[in-house]
Parts: sequence; structure tokens; C-alpha cells
Amino acid sequence: MRAYARAREADFIRVLRHASDPRQRRVASTFLGYVPRSATQVKALAQAVTDPDDEVRNNAVRALSVLSAARNTGPLLIDPQPFIALLFSGKWTDRNKGSMFLARLTERRDPALLTALREQALQPLIEGASWSGDPGHTGAFLVILGRIAGLPDDKLQQLMDRRDSAAIIEAAKR
Repeated sequence: MRAYARAREADFIRVLRHASDPRQRRVASTFLGYVPRSATQVKALAQAVTDPDDEVRNNAVRALSVLSAARNTGPLLIDPQPFIALLFSGKWTDRNKGSMFLARLTERRDPALLTALREQALQPLIEGASWSGDPGHTGAFLVILGRIAGLPDDKLQQLMDRRDSAAIIEAAKR
């Protein structure tokens, strides 16, 4: 699959941007994640984050998350606004993938990004961090809130290990 995708990056970008059939855009967004990281690939996937089809959005954010985690590469220079918008979606996959990608983007603790998240998305972050059930579903929300609060990573991890989401949420509210 990777070899197939590598030889067709331009085709996948064109399909992702212009195909009217969401099934074609879904395939393009999936395969585009298998090509070597490039500025045009990242730009196309970032644009796909606002696609009307939820599966295209899911595939695009998943691919960007993988690309952002690649070793020996610099950070993705990407506008966080479309990902912040995903936190307000009524679709679980949007909120889940958006929070996971924003958790990745906040690793460097950029003050401008953390301020934007506090000012624009505190409510959906708190809501996501408050969900009961699988702690894996709340983890990214809690990480972002902990970083907004300025909690050191070791303290944040201790609170998460104790499942003390209330302490993280309260710290972010202050």
C-alpha cells in the first residue's frame, strides 16, 4: 500500500481537493497518509479537516497525527483553528481526533496556542475530560487542560494515573 501511495501523491491530493464523491476523498485521505511527509501533503490533509464528510475528516486528522509523531522531523506548521472547531462537533470521531491532534500540538506548550485553547475551547475540553467510562477517551482532553493550567508533565501524569480529572479541570479553570 505504501509503495502504491508513494507513486501517486499528486493524484491523491487532486482527488482529495476536487472529487465530488466522498468515497473517493475517503480513499485519498487514507492513502495520502502513506506518502513521505511533504508540505503539499500536509496542506492537503489540513484542508481536508474541514471536509463535509466525517470519514474524510477522521482519516485526514489521523494521518496528520501520525505525520506529527514522525521521528527526526520538525513540528508541523499548521493552523490549529480547524482542530479547535472539531472539539465543538456533534460527532465523536471529530472530537476524539481533534483532541488527540491538539494534544500533540500542545507538546511544545506554545503560549499562543494554549491561550487560544483556553479562550476558545475550554468548555468542550472540560466536557470531554469529564466523560466517564474509558479513560482513553478522556486522556487527550485532560492532557490539553493540564497544559493550559501549566501543570508540569510529571504532575499531570500523576493526576491522570490517579484518575483525578477534577483536579486537572479545576487547575485549567483558574
